[in-house]
Amino acid sequence: MINSKKYKSLLIFIILSLTFSLGIVIRPMIKTVQANPGWTLQYSLPSSTPLRSIWGSSSTDVFAVGQTGTSPNFNGTIFHYDGATWTQMAIGTTKPLYGIWGSSSTDVFAVGDNGTILHYNGTAWSTMTSGTLNWLQSVWGSSSNDIFVAGAEIILHYDGNSWSKHTVSGINLQGIWGSAWNDVFAVGMSGTILHYDGISWSTMTSNYTGWIRGIWGSCSTDVFAVGDSGTILHYNGTAWSKMTSGITNNLRGIWGSSSTDVFAVGDISILHYDGIGWSSMSFPLDTLYGIWGNSSANIFAVGASRILHYQPTDTFTVTYNANGGSNPPTDSNSPYNDGATVTVLGAGGMTRTGYTFSKWNTQADGSGTDYLPGATFTIRNNITLYAKWTVNQYTVTFDSQGGSTVPSQTINYGGKVTKPTDPTKAGYTFGGWYKEAELTDDWDFDIDTVPAENITLYAKWSQDIYTVTFDTLPPNTGTITFDSVSYSDGDSASKPPNTYNISANPATGYTFTGWETEGDISVENVNSASTKCTVSGNGTLRMIQTINTYIIKATAGPNGSIDPSGDVIVTYGDDQTFNFYPNTGYRIADMLVDGISVGKPNSYTFFNVTTNHTIHVEFEVDSTYFFDTKSGARIYIDLVTPLAPRWRVTIPSKNYDTGWMPFIRYTKTNNHFWGEYADTRYHFIIDFYSSGRYHIIFDDRVTRISIKIAN
Repeated sequence: MINSKKYKSLLIFIILSLTFSLGIVIRPMIKTVQANPGWTLQYSLPSSTPLRSIWGSSSTDVFAVGQTGTSPNFNGTIFHYDGATWTQMAIGTTKPLYGIWGSSSTDVFAVGDNGTILHYNGTAWSTMTSGTLNWLQSVWGSSSNDIFVAGAEIILHYDGNSWSKHTVSGINLQGIWGSAWNDVFAVGMSGTILHYDGISWSTMTSNYTGWIRGIWGSCSTDVFAVGDSGTILHYNGTAWSKMTSGITNNLRGIWGSSSTDVFAVGDISILHYDGIGWSSMSFPLDTLYGIWGNSSANIFAVGASRILHYQPTDTFTVTYNANGGSNPPTDSNSPYNDGATVTVLGAGGMTRTGYTFSKWNTQADGSGTDYLPGATFTIRNNITLYAKWTVNQYTVTFDSQGGSTVPSQTINYGGKVTKPTDPTKAGYTFGGWYKEAELTDDWDFDIDTVPAENITLYAKWSQDIYTVTFDTLPPNTGTITFDSVSYSDGDSASKPPNTYNISANPATGYTFTGWETEGDISVENVNSASTKCTVSGNGTLRMIQTINTYIIKATAGPNGSIDPSGDVIVTYGDDQTFNFYPNTGYRIADMLVDGISVGKPNSYTFFNVTTNHTIHVEFEVDSTYFFDTKSGARIYIDLVTPLAPRWRVTIPSKNYDTGWMPFIRYTKTNNHFWGEYADTRYHFIIDFYSSGRYHIIFDDRVTRISIKIAN
């Protein structure tokens, strides 16, 4: 029983071997091209020793693998380059080798026919157990313990300890590459592109049905694959699309130093991609299978009979143009060798008023390729990088200087400010916007443009002046104090709008009763003599006064009256007369003004009344009156009232008063009166004549007061 998988692998090996043999013997008829000094023959291989793949850890540590001999007696071979010489290495296997890759100079893997996997530890090659007899075409890894191998109906994975396999039935794979352990691509027959996401393999849509023989990318969203008939596919992270190569020859290998410096090799072909398009390069003609380099200026290609080396001999300059600015940087490394990697400079001391540097562009109008500082590209021609500027924006602040708020504006450098709605300010007229707080230069919104800085525009105001007219009622009485200045009736003052302190100064004899206003004037408290007045326009401020009135409280004791009586209201400055009227048999005993005795007038006049007063009159019996100078006694005799005749003794200094007492016995003639009173306490005898002679005896048995007077 024949092992079908082994038989199938053998058949594939024979077909591929014939294909490679034909690639050596039968070459397309093309026009001979003079070799570019950039690509040179570095090493001529021994007869029948085609090399299929190349990889290196540096420019002085490069490995190339292939086969030697003729069908069906092929043997594997590995060449090594130390920076000076290519030498054939001892590898310990007879199987043809098709792919090589390493994580370092001491960790290199080579794969080939019948499941062959070799490992180089920096000293010698040894065979690893792959677990398969399938033909293995390509190898790539993200690290020394994460390595992938693609071949006939199989993908192998090495985890640092052993190889595991993933079967791809009916699919022969020729190339493998990844950007990371979870982003690996494998390509092969019938337009096959497989993708590994770190968990599983899946088939991608390539829209191509031919052989895909090589794959490489600068990152996960910039992947190139090459195949038969000049096919070049590109993956942008979303989908694969076909690129225009300009040739129909089969392409077998691809490598690049960056996304804008990619090389593809194949049957009598080397193509270069500069980020814009593919172009053919001249080289010593050969069918090429593999390509690798450690920089854009140090590249190796291997093929049917030769090892080629590319190292630019032409030099190109990099010029930086400030593109409207000044002081562009100068690249001290310029000129560069053809194919060298250029690191784009930053702005350095380059400036442009009102703008911020953003990036470089290959066209002055910014329509070319953008390069950020620090980006790299492969130089193939003289190039000028033009500064790409972003216009700065500046804040225009409006200082209304006490007026209503005006929103700020954000304006591009060199732009014009939009004229805002005029602000308002009570009591002022707006006079435009100015460039400085001193209000020297006005801002012309039709002409002036924003400079390369934030600016503030200042409002100009002209203060309104209003006429305040002062009025007093009654007219020409009192004054008004306004803002610390005294004004009389009919005066006026010119005042800016504001709130002022005011106070009423009524005329003498008048009382403030309120404020009145006319026009655009208001008073905070119309009932307060001292308050605030707000002026917002022309108007009149009027002080209202009322003339003072006073009360003279007029009262009278018994046995008489006063006229007028009660609370008599008297206007300030007026006179008021009071008359006193004793009843029959009585006379005025005393009259008091404000509590002070002023005698016994029949009337009294208050002149020029300016305050409240009291007036009181007392009446007494119109009787004969006697006075004892020794005791201070006053002796009264009433002979005229209805209660007459009667008597009374008082001693004011002792608060002594007998009150009125009737005579028990008396005689009365026209010119003589004699009377006597006697009880258990008092004994009183009087004898007097109209001529003025009198004799009086009085005894108080209780108080022992005794009076005897005579003349």
